[in-house]
Amino acid sequence: MASSWAYNIAQEFPGLRSSASWVLCDAAGGTQVHESVITAITEKLSSPTANLGGSYTSALETIQGVARARQVTATFFNCSPNEVVFGANMTSITNHVARSFGKLLSPEDNVVVTNLDHDANVTPWVLVADDHKASVRRVDFNLSDCQLDLEALEKNVDTNTKIVAVGAAANSCGSLTPIKTVVEIVKKASNGNALVYVDAVHYAPHKLIDVKDLGCDFLACSAYKFCGPHAGLLYGKAEHLLKLSPYKLSACSNLLPGPDCGQSSRWETGTASFEAIAGIRASIEYMASIGVKAGLASSTDNLRKKLQSAYHAIYRHETEISEMFLTEVKEIAGLTVYGVTDLDDISKRTPTFAINIEGLKAPQLAQKLVDRGIACGAGHFYAINFPKLMDLEDLGGFTRIAFCHYHTLEDVKFVITALHNISACNSIE
Repeated sequence: MASSWAYNIAQEFPGLRSSASWVLCDAAGGTQVHESVITAITEKLSSPTANLGGSYTSALETIQGVARARQVTATFFNCSPNEVVFGANMTSITNHVARSFGKLLSPEDNVVVTNLDHDANVTPWVLVADDHKASVRRVDFNLSDCQLDLEALEKNVDTNTKIVAVGAAANSCGSLTPIKTVVEIVKKASNGNALVYVDAVHYAPHKLIDVKDLGCDFLACSAYKFCGPHAGLLYGKAEHLLKLSPYKLSACSNLLPGPDCGQSSRWETGTASFEAIAGIRASIEYMASIGVKAGLASSTDNLRKKLQSAYHAIYRHETEISEMFLTEVKEIAGLTVYGVTDLDDISKRTPTFAINIEGLKAPQLAQKLVDRGIACGAGHFYAINFPKLMDLEDLGGFTRIAFCHYHTLEDVKFVITALHNISACNSIE
């Protein structure tokens, strides 16, 4: 049943339809764009252009469009609309927040980052700590299953810790980190002094976000990882968005967005990509529609309920994908999967797999998969410390196979067959 609705959904992606001879296993680097998102962006670009601030029709439509997108995104995060920030991408947003946060740092302070994270949630904090002579502490992960070492996290946080930057899901190997537990550890160990900044870029396509439940102070992600445009979105607690002083033009609003300031925000510098914001809204609404298409929600349900149902359907389907992949590749000679491989712990990972085959460099394996019609790559994928700690640098990193909800079990079987073939050919050579 899950594979059936996934097959139907796949027909709604122009990128998938136009590459039917390929299995696009690069979802962790960016998903295909849903047709409803393309329509929303096209309609915005085809309508009269106007900026925020005017009282004429096209300007009011821009303001209303941003307001609607902000409300939809707030529902996606489960926060208030004035706690939503739009930006170019997660990296740019995080650099923006980190630079502003640096004004609060002093030499006796420390920031905590992890060696499991994408560099976008590491280097911005390292740079700002260096600028203000604060120290940087790094938390490792367990090499056996690539799960963040929570005991090490607790040891590295103290009352001088000002921020902990952590990923909710590893784009390298698919490991999930229990953010709610992380927040509890950080708040207790720092006596409430430290803030928690979450990178949810790899998390958002696979798991429902609920910032109220997680308890984090900031959470950032990118819409192009869940079938939307190249744009970033941030949740920040209103108290922090007001307390921090962003680097911005003097002429810009000093308020959080809302009807009183025409959706202008102290954190959104320059003219926004209004077409991308329209696309963000459409991508979230598309994700919510999955619950209806899977038969788990009604079209009359509110958006949050649809999202809850959608992510339940996604979890069930992606669990099938992970179980099939992990079960079958165990039989492939010389193939190693890094991260969670125990089926009893399948809930601790996404269907993103870091692999290598003995006797092949990671780029060689990736190219052999590409030669067989499977889109994937090799390297570190900006999780630069992952291959270092896993001792994979001499292999050129790892090859990444990344599935998502629009992949079918037939897609998974195709990849498994290709890996069997590559292994067999490699042993002969």
